[in-house]
Amino acid sequence: MSIEALIGLIITLVAAGAAIVVVLPTRRSGDVANVEHSRAEFRARFREVAHRQAELGARVIASSPALCAYDLPVLTEPGWVPDTPIPLVDVSLTLETSPSHEQRVHRDALLNGLDLGGPMSYSDAVVRIAGMSHFTNDVVYRLVRVEATGRALALRFREARYFDYLDTGEVLAYKDLEAGGTSKYRGSLGNPFTLRNRVASLGVLTLTIVKAGSGPVFLMHKRSPKVVLASDFFHVVPAGEFSPSDVSVTAIRSDLDLWRNICREYAEELLGSEDAQGRGGRKLDYANVEPYKSLTTHRDQGRLSISVLGLGLDPLSLKPELLTVAVFDEEAFNAVFRDRITGNYEGVVVQDEPFDAPTVEAYRSRPDVRNGAKACLTQAWTHRQHLGVST
Repeated sequence: MSIEALIGLIITLVAAGAAIVVVLPTRRSGDVANVEHSRAEFRARFREVAHRQAELGARVIASSPALCAYDLPVLTEPGWVPDTPIPLVDVSLTLETSPSHEQRVHRDALLNGLDLGGPMSYSDAVVRIAGMSHFTNDVVYRLVRVEATGRALALRFREARYFDYLDTGEVLAYKDLEAGGTSKYRGSLGNPFTLRNRVASLGVLTLTIVKAGSGPVFLMHKRSPKVVLASDFFHVVPAGEFSPSDVSVTAIRSDLDLWRNICREYAEELLGSEDAQGRGGRKLDYANVEPYKSLTTHRDQGRLSISVLGLGLDPLSLKPELLTVAVFDEEAFNAVFRDRITGNYEGVVVQDEPFDAPTVEAYRSRPDVRNGAKACLTQAWTHRQHLGVST
Protein backbone atom coordinates (compact mmCIF):
# COMPACT_ATOMS: atom_id res chain seq x y z
CA MET A 1 0.00 0.00 0.00
CA SER A 2 1.37 3.41 -0.93
CA ILE A 3 1.91 6.18 1.57
CA GLU A 4 -0.88 8.17 -0.05
CA ALA A 5 -3.32 5.24 0.24
CA LEU A 6 -2.41 4.62 3.86
CA ILE A 7 -2.94 8.26 4.73
CA GLY A 8 -6.30 8.16 2.94
CA LEU A 9 -7.35 5.08 4.89
CA ILE A 10 -6.39 6.70 8.18
CA ILE A 11 -8.36 9.82 7.31
CA THR A 12 -11.41 7.68 6.41
CA LEU A 13 -11.23 5.75 9.69
CA VAL A 14 -10.89 8.92 11.73
CA ALA A 15 -13.87 10.46 9.94
CA ALA A 16 -15.96 7.32 10.54
CA GLY A 17 -15.04 7.34 14.22
CA ALA A 18 -16.00 10.96 14.50
CA ALA A 19 -19.32 10.19 12.87
CA ILE A 20 -19.98 7.43 15.39
CA VAL A 21 -19.14 9.79 18.24
CA VAL A 22 -21.65 12.27 16.83
CA VAL A 23 -24.41 9.77 15.99
CA LEU A 24 -24.36 7.72 19.19
CA PRO A 25 -25.03 10.65 21.53
CA THR A 26 -27.71 11.84 19.15
CA ARG A 27 -29.44 8.48 19.25
CA ARG A 28 -28.98 8.32 23.00
CA SER A 29 -30.51 11.77 23.37
CA GLY A 30 -33.42 10.68 21.20
CA ASP A 31 -33.97 7.58 23.34
CA VAL A 32 -33.93 9.65 26.53
CA ALA A 33 -36.41 12.10 25.03
CA ASN A 34 -38.74 9.24 24.06
CA VAL A 35 -38.56 7.82 27.58
CA GLU A 36 -39.36 11.21 29.12
CA HIS A 37 -42.32 11.56 26.78
CA SER A 38 -43.56 8.08 27.71
CA ARG A 39 -43.19 8.87 31.40
CA ALA A 40 -45.20 12.06 31.02
CA GLU A 41 -47.90 10.01 29.27
CA PHE A 42 -47.85 7.48 32.11
CA ARG A 43 -48.33 10.18 34.74
CA ALA A 44 -51.22 11.69 32.80
CA ARG A 45 -52.86 8.30 32.22
CA PHE A 46 -52.34 7.33 35.87
CA ARG A 47 -54.25 10.46 36.95
CA GLU A 48 -56.92 9.79 34.34
CA VAL A 49 -57.49 6.28 35.69
CA ALA A 50 -58.14 7.75 39.14
CA HIS A 51 -60.65 10.27 37.76
CA ARG A 52 -62.46 7.82 35.47
CA GLN A 53 -62.47 4.65 37.56
CA ALA A 54 -66.26 4.71 38.01
CA GLU A 55 -66.83 5.00 34.27
CA LEU A 56 -64.24 2.33 33.45
CA GLY A 57 -65.72 -0.05 36.03
CA ALA A 58 -69.21 0.51 34.65
CA ARG A 59 -67.95 -0.56 31.23
CA VAL A 60 -66.73 -3.87 32.63
CA ILE A 61 -70.06 -4.46 34.38
CA ALA A 62 -71.97 -3.63 31.19
CA SER A 63 -69.92 -6.18 29.28
CA SER A 64 -70.55 -8.95 31.83
CA PRO A 65 -74.02 -8.40 33.37
CA ALA A 66 -74.52 -12.12 34.04
CA LEU A 67 -71.69 -11.97 36.60
CA CYS A 68 -73.51 -9.40 38.75
CA ALA A 69 -76.29 -10.43 41.13
CA TYR A 70 -78.52 -8.94 43.85
CA ASP A 71 -78.29 -5.53 42.15
CA LEU A 72 -74.69 -5.30 43.33
CA PRO A 73 -71.99 -3.49 41.30
CA VAL A 74 -69.46 -6.29 41.83
CA LEU A 75 -68.82 -9.60 40.05
CA THR A 76 -70.07 -12.63 41.97
CA GLU A 77 -70.22 -16.40 41.74
CA PRO A 78 -73.22 -18.48 42.90
CA GLY A 79 -73.09 -18.80 46.67
CA TRP A 80 -70.78 -15.84 47.19
CA VAL A 81 -73.65 -13.65 48.44
CA PRO A 82 -75.67 -15.38 51.20
CA ASP A 83 -79.43 -14.95 51.43
CA THR A 84 -78.93 -13.36 54.85
CA PRO A 85 -75.75 -12.12 56.56
CA ILE A 86 -73.59 -14.80 58.19
CA PRO A 87 -71.41 -14.41 61.29
CA LEU A 88 -67.77 -13.58 60.59
CA VAL A 89 -66.73 -16.66 62.56
CA ASP A 90 -68.41 -18.86 59.94
CA VAL A 91 -65.73 -17.95 57.39
CA SER A 92 -62.94 -20.56 57.53
CA LEU A 93 -59.42 -19.67 56.42
CA THR A 94 -56.51 -21.83 55.24
CA LEU A 95 -52.97 -20.75 54.32
CA GLU A 96 -51.27 -22.77 51.58
CA THR A 97 -47.52 -22.92 51.01
CA SER A 98 -46.47 -20.70 48.11
CA PRO A 99 -44.09 -22.45 45.68
CA SER A 100 -40.82 -20.58 45.20
CA HIS A 101 -41.15 -20.68 41.40
CA GLU A 102 -44.58 -19.04 41.36
CA GLN A 103 -44.85 -16.41 38.64
CA ARG A 104 -45.09 -12.89 39.99
CA VAL A 105 -45.75 -10.62 37.03
CA HIS A 106 -47.75 -11.52 33.94
CA ARG A 107 -45.69 -10.56 30.88
CA ASP A 108 -48.69 -8.89 29.23
CA ALA A 109 -48.94 -6.52 32.20
CA LEU A 110 -45.45 -5.04 31.83
CA LEU A 111 -45.15 -1.46 30.59
CA ASN A 112 -42.86 -0.57 27.70
CA GLY A 113 -41.01 2.62 26.88
CA LEU A 114 -40.67 3.94 30.44
CA ASP A 115 -37.04 2.97 30.99
CA LEU A 116 -33.96 2.53 28.82
CA GLY A 117 -33.29 -0.77 30.58
CA GLY A 118 -36.43 -2.43 29.21
CA PRO A 119 -40.04 -3.14 30.28
CA MET A 120 -41.10 -1.91 33.71
CA SER A 121 -43.64 -3.28 36.16
CA TYR A 122 -46.66 -1.16 37.06
CA SER A 123 -45.61 -0.98 40.73
CA ASP A 124 -42.18 0.36 39.76
CA ALA A 125 -43.83 2.98 37.57
CA VAL A 126 -46.28 3.98 40.31
CA VAL A 127 -43.48 4.46 42.84
CA ARG A 128 -40.73 5.88 40.62
CA ILE A 129 -42.70 7.84 38.03
CA ALA A 130 -46.09 8.68 39.56
CA GLY A 131 -44.38 9.70 42.82
CA MET A 132 -46.14 7.29 45.19
CA SER A 133 -42.89 6.73 47.10
CA HIS A 134 -44.74 6.16 50.39
CA PHE A 135 -45.95 2.78 49.10
CA THR A 136 -44.28 -0.27 50.59
CA ASN A 137 -44.21 -3.82 49.31
CA ASP A 138 -45.83 -5.41 52.37
CA VAL A 139 -46.92 -9.02 52.79
CA VAL A 140 -50.56 -9.69 51.86
CA TYR A 141 -52.77 -12.76 51.88
CA ARG A 142 -53.52 -13.75 48.30
CA LEU A 143 -56.90 -15.42 47.79
CA VAL A 144 -56.55 -18.49 45.55
CA ARG A 145 -59.76 -20.46 46.15
CA VAL A 146 -63.31 -19.92 47.40
CA GLU A 147 -65.72 -22.63 48.52
CA ALA A 148 -69.24 -21.37 49.10
CA THR A 149 -71.51 -23.67 51.06
CA GLY A 150 -74.70 -21.66 51.48
CA ARG A 151 -74.34 -20.43 55.04
CA ALA A 152 -70.54 -20.44 55.17
CA LEU A 153 -67.46 -19.51 53.18
CA ALA A 154 -64.14 -21.34 53.04
CA LEU A 155 -61.23 -19.25 51.76
CA ARG A 156 -57.76 -20.48 50.83
CA PHE A 157 -54.76 -18.14 50.68
CA ARG A 158 -51.10 -17.95 49.79
CA GLU A 159 -48.51 -15.45 50.93
CA ALA A 160 -47.75 -12.70 48.41
CA ARG A 161 -46.61 -9.10 48.21
CA TYR A 162 -48.66 -5.95 47.70
CA PHE A 163 -46.71 -4.97 44.60
CA ASP A 164 -47.56 -8.36 43.09
CA TYR A 165 -51.21 -7.34 43.37
CA LEU A 166 -50.54 -3.93 41.81
CA ASP A 167 -48.69 -5.59 38.92
CA THR A 168 -51.37 -8.18 38.10
CA GLY A 169 -54.63 -6.62 39.35
CA GLU A 170 -54.60 -2.86 39.81
CA VAL A 171 -52.77 -2.54 36.48
CA LEU A 172 -55.90 -3.73 34.64
CA ALA A 173 -57.50 -0.28 34.70
CA TYR A 174 -54.36 1.32 33.32
CA LYS A 175 -54.02 -1.27 30.55
CA ASP A 176 -57.70 -0.85 29.58
CA LEU A 177 -57.31 2.92 29.34
CA GLU A 178 -54.10 2.51 27.36
CA ALA A 179 -55.89 0.16 24.94
CA GLY A 180 -59.00 2.33 24.65
CA GLY A 181 -61.19 -0.60 25.71
CA THR A 182 -60.72 -4.15 26.94
CA SER A 183 -56.97 -4.71 27.04
CA LYS A 184 -55.13 -7.73 25.74
CA TYR A 185 -54.01 -8.40 29.30
CA ARG A 186 -57.56 -8.50 30.70
CA GLY A 187 -58.55 -10.82 27.87
CA SER A 188 -55.58 -13.10 28.57
CA LEU A 189 -56.78 -13.71 32.13
CA GLY A 190 -59.96 -15.38 30.93
CA ASN A 191 -62.39 -16.33 33.69
CA PRO A 192 -62.11 -13.62 36.40
CA PHE A 193 -63.00 -16.19 39.06
CA THR A 194 -59.89 -18.21 38.27
CA LEU A 195 -58.06 -16.53 41.11
CA ARG A 196 -54.72 -18.27 40.56
CA ASN A 197 -54.16 -16.46 37.24
CA ARG A 198 -53.11 -13.30 39.12
CA VAL A 199 -52.25 -12.12 42.63
CA ALA A 200 -55.75 -11.54 44.01
CA SER A 201 -55.08 -9.76 47.29
CA LEU A 202 -58.22 -9.85 49.43
CA GLY A 203 -59.72 -6.56 50.53
CA VAL A 204 -61.80 -6.58 53.72
CA LEU A 205 -64.51 -3.89 53.64
CA THR A 206 -66.48 -3.07 56.79
CA LEU A 207 -69.51 -0.80 56.88
CA THR A 208 -69.73 0.63 60.42
CA ILE A 209 -73.25 1.24 61.78
CA VAL A 210 -73.99 2.68 65.23
CA LYS A 211 -77.38 2.19 66.90
CA ALA A 212 -77.71 5.75 68.21
CA GLY A 213 -80.60 7.02 70.31
CA SER A 214 -81.97 9.15 67.47
CA GLY A 215 -81.70 6.27 64.99
CA PRO A 216 -78.92 4.27 63.37
CA VAL A 217 -76.03 6.17 61.79
CA PHE A 218 -73.06 5.03 59.73
CA LEU A 219 -69.54 6.11 58.86
CA MET A 220 -67.91 6.73 55.49
CA HIS A 221 -64.37 7.51 54.40
CA LYS A 222 -63.40 10.28 51.93
CA ARG A 223 -60.20 8.79 50.57
CA SER A 224 -57.10 10.87 49.94
CA PRO A 225 -55.75 11.42 46.41
CA LYS A 226 -52.43 10.05 47.76
CA VAL A 227 -53.68 6.45 47.83
CA VAL A 228 -54.00 4.21 44.77
CA LEU A 229 -57.05 2.17 45.77
CA ALA A 230 -60.23 4.30 45.72
CA SER A 231 -58.22 7.51 45.32
CA ASP A 232 -60.41 10.58 46.04
CA PHE A 233 -63.48 8.33 46.39
CA PHE A 234 -65.90 7.66 49.21
CA HIS A 235 -65.49 4.22 50.75
CA VAL A 236 -66.72 2.33 53.80
CA VAL A 237 -64.51 2.54 56.86
CA PRO A 238 -62.53 0.62 57.81
CA ALA A 239 -61.34 -1.04 54.61
CA GLY A 240 -57.95 -2.48 53.75
CA GLU A 241 -55.80 -5.36 52.63
CA PHE A 242 -55.96 -8.68 54.44
CA SER A 243 -52.40 -8.80 55.78
CA PRO A 244 -50.32 -9.69 58.86
CA SER A 245 -49.62 -7.19 61.63
CA ASP A 246 -45.82 -7.22 61.35
CA VAL A 247 -43.02 -8.50 59.14
CA SER A 248 -42.25 -11.67 61.10
CA VAL A 249 -42.84 -15.21 59.85
CA THR A 250 -44.91 -16.02 62.95
CA ALA A 251 -47.26 -13.09 62.29
CA ILE A 252 -47.99 -14.41 58.81
CA ARG A 253 -49.35 -17.57 60.42
CA SER A 254 -51.02 -16.12 63.51
CA ASP A 255 -52.70 -13.15 61.79
CA LEU A 256 -54.64 -15.19 59.26
CA ASP A 257 -57.64 -13.89 61.18
CA LEU A 258 -60.34 -11.61 59.77
CA TRP A 259 -61.37 -10.23 63.16
CA ARG A 260 -57.80 -9.19 63.99
CA ASN A 261 -57.47 -7.56 60.57
CA ILE A 262 -60.69 -5.55 61.00
CA CYS A 263 -59.61 -4.42 64.48
CA ARG A 264 -56.27 -3.23 63.12
CA GLU A 265 -58.03 -1.31 60.34
CA TYR A 266 -60.18 0.41 62.97
CA ALA A 267 -57.03 1.36 64.88
CA GLU A 268 -55.31 2.61 61.74
CA GLU A 269 -58.07 4.41 59.84
CA LEU A 270 -60.08 5.83 62.76
CA LEU A 271 -57.48 6.30 65.50
CA GLY A 272 -54.35 6.85 63.38
CA SER A 273 -52.37 4.08 65.08
CA GLU A 274 -49.06 3.44 63.29
CA ASP A 275 -48.58 0.11 65.10
CA ALA A 276 -51.51 -1.32 63.14
CA GLN A 277 -50.01 -0.77 59.69
CA GLY A 278 -48.11 -4.06 59.39
CA ARG A 279 -44.57 -2.75 58.90
CA GLY A 280 -43.08 -3.05 62.37
CA GLY A 281 -41.23 -5.84 64.12
CA ARG A 282 -43.07 -5.80 67.45
CA LYS A 283 -46.03 -8.13 67.89
CA LEU A 284 -49.36 -6.62 68.82
CA ASP A 285 -50.82 -7.65 72.15
CA TYR A 286 -54.43 -8.06 71.02
CA ALA A 287 -55.58 -9.26 74.47
CA ASN A 288 -54.32 -6.30 76.49
CA VAL A 289 -53.72 -3.29 74.20
CA GLU A 290 -56.39 -0.83 73.07
CA PRO A 291 -58.46 -0.65 70.98
CA TYR A 292 -58.15 -4.41 70.36
CA LYS A 293 -59.00 -5.38 73.92
CA SER A 294 -62.17 -3.27 74.10
CA LEU A 295 -63.38 -4.22 70.62
CA THR A 296 -63.11 -7.91 71.46
CA THR A 297 -64.78 -7.39 74.84
CA HIS A 298 -67.73 -5.55 73.27
CA ARG A 299 -68.06 -8.26 70.63
CA ASP A 300 -68.02 -11.03 73.23
CA GLN A 301 -70.61 -9.17 75.34
CA GLY A 302 -72.96 -8.76 72.37
CA ARG A 303 -72.61 -4.98 72.10
CA LEU A 304 -70.85 -5.29 68.76
CA SER A 305 -71.78 -7.76 66.05
CA ILE A 306 -69.96 -8.33 62.81
CA SER A 307 -71.45 -10.15 59.84
CA VAL A 308 -70.46 -11.08 56.30
CA LEU A 309 -72.69 -9.67 53.57
CA GLY A 310 -70.96 -11.41 50.68
CA LEU A 311 -67.87 -11.70 48.54
CA GLY A 312 -67.35 -10.01 45.18
CA LEU A 313 -64.75 -8.94 42.66
CA ASP A 314 -64.22 -5.27 41.94
CA PRO A 315 -65.04 -5.12 38.22
CA LEU A 316 -62.12 -2.88 37.27
CA SER A 317 -59.21 -4.49 39.16
CA LEU A 318 -60.81 -7.95 39.70
CA LYS A 319 -59.79 -7.54 43.34
CA PRO A 320 -61.73 -9.91 45.65
CA GLU A 321 -63.47 -7.99 48.42
CA LEU A 322 -65.12 -9.44 51.51
CA LEU A 323 -68.20 -7.33 52.29
CA THR A 324 -68.85 -7.05 56.03
CA VAL A 325 -70.88 -4.91 58.41
CA ALA A 326 -70.17 -4.04 62.05
CA VAL A 327 -73.12 -2.95 64.19
CA PHE A 328 -72.24 -1.16 67.46
CA ASP A 329 -74.37 -0.21 70.40
CA GLU A 330 -73.89 3.54 70.86
CA GLU A 331 -72.30 3.15 74.29
CA ALA A 332 -69.79 0.61 73.02
CA PHE A 333 -68.84 2.74 70.02
CA ASN A 334 -68.44 5.88 72.12
CA ALA A 335 -66.27 4.05 74.64
CA VAL A 336 -63.76 3.14 71.92
CA PHE A 337 -63.96 5.94 69.36
CA ARG A 338 -65.99 9.01 70.32
CA ASP A 339 -63.84 12.19 70.37
CA ARG A 340 -60.80 10.07 69.43
CA ILE A 341 -61.37 9.75 65.68
CA THR A 342 -58.48 11.43 63.92
CA GLY A 343 -58.21 9.53 60.63
CA ASN A 344 -54.82 9.19 58.92
CA TYR A 345 -53.06 10.02 55.66
CA GLU A 346 -55.52 7.77 53.78
CA GLY A 347 -58.44 10.17 54.21
CA VAL A 348 -61.13 11.82 56.33
CA VAL A 349 -63.70 9.89 58.38
CA VAL A 350 -67.26 11.12 57.75
CA GLN A 351 -69.32 10.51 60.90
CA ASP A 352 -72.99 10.24 61.84
CA GLU A 353 -74.60 9.77 58.45
CA PRO A 354 -78.25 8.69 58.99
CA PHE A 355 -78.82 5.08 58.03
CA ASP A 356 -82.02 5.83 56.17
CA ALA A 357 -83.29 5.33 52.63
CA PRO A 358 -82.46 8.82 51.26
CA THR A 359 -78.89 8.81 52.58
CA VAL A 360 -78.12 5.25 51.55
CA GLU A 361 -79.52 5.89 48.08
CA ALA A 362 -77.57 9.15 47.80
CA TYR A 363 -74.30 7.27 48.32
CA ARG A 364 -75.39 4.39 46.08
CA SER A 365 -76.10 6.77 43.20
CA ARG A 366 -72.91 8.85 43.41
CA PRO A 367 -70.20 8.13 40.82
CA ASP A 368 -67.43 8.85 43.35
CA VAL A 369 -68.38 6.02 45.72
CA ARG A 370 -66.38 2.80 45.51
CA ASN A 371 -68.33 -0.17 44.09
CA GLY A 372 -67.55 -2.31 47.12
CA ALA A 373 -68.95 0.41 49.38
CA LYS A 374 -72.14 0.53 47.32
CA ALA A 375 -72.41 -3.25 47.64
CA CYS A 376 -72.01 -3.07 51.43
CA LEU A 377 -74.66 -0.34 51.71
CA THR A 378 -77.05 -2.22 49.43
CA GLN A 379 -76.76 -5.47 51.37
CA ALA A 380 -76.92 -3.81 54.79
CA TRP A 381 -80.02 -1.87 53.80
CA THR A 382 -81.66 -5.00 52.34
CA HIS A 383 -80.99 -6.90 55.59
CA ARG A 384 -81.49 -4.02 58.03
CA GLN A 385 -84.12 -5.89 60.03
CA HIS A 386 -81.91 -8.94 60.33
CA LEU A 387 -79.08 -6.66 61.51
CA GLY A 388 -81.30 -4.89 64.02
CA VAL A 389 -80.86 -1.43 62.45
CA SER A 390 -84.22 -0.86 60.79
CA THR A 391 -85.56 2.68 61.14
